[in-house]
Amino acid sequence: MRTLELRLEATRKMLQAALQKGRTEHDVTRAILNARQAFCLLARYASLPCWPAPLPQTLTDMITQTTMALQKSLLEGAEKDRTGRIAKALRDNPLDRTPPPAPPPENNSHAPSGRRILL
Repeated sequence: MRTLELRLEATRKMLQAALQKGRTEHDVTRAILNARQAFCLLARYASLPCWPAPLPQTLTDMITQTTMALQKSLLEGAEKDRTGRIAKALRDNPLDRTPPPAPPPENNSHAPSGRRILL
């Protein structure tokens, strides 16, 4: 739990720093996409099969609540932009978009072992 909290905080700080440096809606979009990728990695971490039964759902809920709160906060902050471009970029590329499910791990049990003779 503590590791996930630290990583969520680091991702929040990374997003905040990128948004402060950003000048255009392209910069905002890039910051959102980078943060979304970091949250997707955390979601994969949370869904690892090594966790005991209630923990994966708890960790996933933490990530979901964090992304929803950040998206809401970003949209509220974007209302100050008179052009509306940043708000549109945030709506078009939401931080809380759920990632596609990760592909199942490949099972290489059918792979031949040893040398292959090609004649």
